[in-house]
Amino acid sequence: MAGFALEIRDRVGRYEKFINGRYEPMQMVHNKKGCWVARDDAIRGPRYLFHTGKSRWVISSRIDDGTRCWIYRSGNDGSMDPSDGGGIWNCIDEDGSWSVDSKVKCEQKPAATDQYIQARLKMEHEMRKLGLIDSSYIRQMWRRASENGNDFAKLTQVHKMVDDFVKRGAWPSKFNNVNIFSHIHDKTIVAGKKEADRLVAQTRAVSSNPAKTTAATEPAKPAVGTEQEADKGKPEMTAEGNKQLKLGLLDNLQKTSKTEESALIHKQEFHRYMLHVYWFHKLWQSLDEATFNKDKGVDDKMMKRGFDDLQIPNTSDFIAKEFASMSEAAGDKGKPVQEVPFIEYCKYVRQRIHPDFQAEFDADLTSPEVATKSIRKLADNKHTSDSFWKIKTWSDFNMAEVRLRTLLQDDVAARFLWDRVDFNGNGFAPVDEIDRYLAQEIPVLNHRPALSRACIKTTGGGGRSDWVQKKEIKRFMVHAFVFNKLYWLFDQVEGEERRMKLEDFKLCSALCGSDLKEEQLEQEFREVDSNRGGTVTFDDFCVDWAKKKWSEVMTDLS
Repeated sequence: MAGFALEIRDRVGRYEKFINGRYEPMQMVHNKKGCWVARDDAIRGPRYLFHTGKSRWVISSRIDDGTRCWIYRSGNDGSMDPSDGGGIWNCIDEDGSWSVDSKVKCEQKPAATDQYIQARLKMEHEMRKLGLIDSSYIRQMWRRASENGNDFAKLTQVHKMVDDFVKRGAWPSKFNNVNIFSHIHDKTIVAGKKEADRLVAQTRAVSSNPAKTTAATEPAKPAVGTEQEADKGKPEMTAEGNKQLKLGLLDNLQKTSKTEESALIHKQEFHRYMLHVYWFHKLWQSLDEATFNKDKGVDDKMMKRGFDDLQIPNTSDFIAKEFASMSEAAGDKGKPVQEVPFIEYCKYVRQRIHPDFQAEFDADLTSPEVATKSIRKLADNKHTSDSFWKIKTWSDFNMAEVRLRTLLQDDVAARFLWDRVDFNGNGFAPVDEIDRYLAQEIPVLNHRPALSRACIKTTGGGGRSDWVQKKEIKRFMVHAFVFNKLYWLFDQVEGEERRMKLEDFKLCSALCGSDLKEEQLEQEFREVDSNRGGTVTFDDFCVDWAKKKWSEVMTDLS
């Protein structure tokens, strides 16, 4: 870990707000070099400065993604940080081309001494391993939790997912405390219900007075929010159809029961909720559980004990000042209290250490609506008149799994399937023909890269990636389902390129719904990692998952 911060300055032009800033050292090493993070503006979200492991220093929104960066400089000079060596930075211009910007400067600065910044940087490495930093992992968790893909998820599903993380060893033990979940529910969902009440009342007021309805378009939503900014950027209820749709969704949230078992969480609140899960459990464990009584509250002595356990630098004056500020916020009409309720203690510390959250964690994905509009703009309506789009959901794949298992367990039905795809009776079925069959019968399995990888893994490669034999059709259909589902869940296209360590293997297994315990998953990883390199490819993970879950139907068809 580097002991200094880096300041990037003097960039003028495209992405200047994302590039310029102060980057604090992180408590981790990436590709055997230091890495830095900038969080000076929550609206922009975290930006990471790191070495790609090949030949460049880059600044990107994701620490392991150097292919989609805003700026880079050569890193072949053996420098241990980008301020060393005086390399020239390359930036993206307004026309999308890369060019040298000799004005950009990178200089070393003293690292921040703020206790909360230091605490966040220390814990960010652990949070990244748990999938709480990168938007890609947050999106995967949401797809698992929101079975119907309708912007809401049942809290029971979220809690089951977290419980799976703990049981599979992907998350620390004791991170599934039922009492903690009730506190998190109060701080996340109740606030959301109040906002829903306000928006529903506002929407109905506009609906009752059409003269006040405007034709304004929806404002762009921020990619990252803060507790204070969580309610900003809400779309205006304008067009009648959009208004009624929003009203229906808000009514759904408004009617949510106060009991945790039937509560819902909105998509925009999901990341904040998961951060609450982490920090509330972390703070609970930092207190002395033998003497702490959550009904009694937290005093200044317990606060210091918790800060010491979390390794947050502190002094007596610092604790006194922070506790006074927290007690005033928790007291009635600003009056300080001697003991702060545990839930208020958690909320205060979490906001001080980690105030930002990603409300639009999948905003980087191009929506089908935008794609359709782009096609119509370039061509005309006839190019989209015969097509439609539907967002895939976890429940879609559950229904497809039931149908496919029923089909493959019956050899008569499997032979009928073969007759349909082997249309000329030569004993070989092109993947294109199978693709057309799936589009009609099981349309959720329509991802062509997944089908190609499924074919390679079924046939063993050897240059044969576009057709299968009759005896292979059942194994191919299983691979087609597994690759489609997991490629969708993990936003994967080239599974052979992505490599997974044991931590990733555990997290992905838990997301997929594995019922194996931590020790069994570790043994499973060692079996898949045949060359003992410490990593497995994502494709190998998919094949292993197919063998574990579909072994009874992965037989030759006679």
